[in-house]
Amino acid sequence: MAGVVYPYLTLEEKRYRKGGAIMATSSFVAGSMTEENTSKTIQAGGMNIHYHDVGSGEPVVMLHSYGPGTTAWITFHRVLEEFSKHFRCIAMDMPNFAKSGPAISNDRPIHEFQAQTAVALMDALEIKKAHIVGNSQGGQSSMVFGYKFPDRINKLVWGGGHIGTAGAYDNEYLLAVHPEEGG
Repeated sequence: MAGVVYPYLTLEEKRYRKGGAIMATSSFVAGSMTEENTSKTIQAGGMNIHYHDVGSGEPVVMLHSYGPGTTAWITFHRVLEEFSKHFRCIAMDMPNFAKSGPAISNDRPIHEFQAQTAVALMDALEIKKAHIVGNSQGGQSSMVFGYKFPDRINKLVWGGGHIGTAGAYDNEYLLAVHPEEGG
């Protein structure tokens, strides 16, 4: 099994297949795409922004989930090959994750800061409008993106996050089917 890469396995399955050792993310292969050969960095929004850029067509900006060691690659690598057949996929590492940053959000709510960073990346890449895909924390930031920058978004795909963003925006709960609190 040495040198074999399993692009469809979970981290737990990889540990089992590799005899308890975790495969390094950098060696993970999704088809012909690797973390290394899709990796790019650009200066935008006053910081270095790291992202993965694959495919062609309408741009899709992908905002990743939260957690120690989380990156855009870890969150989205399993869909990049298929999505890149139809879209230009830009999977951005959020500020202060992986190789993006360092950055200080000051008094801005974190999801607003992350949405503004996505806009800065789009500006640097000369993208006027994009579809936005967000997962978990990235879902909340994508919701803020749509709220704050509606003229920059085509469609929003959001999942794995909750509706509220800590009360940082007027009427944020109007997006909910049911109120999160109260009756």
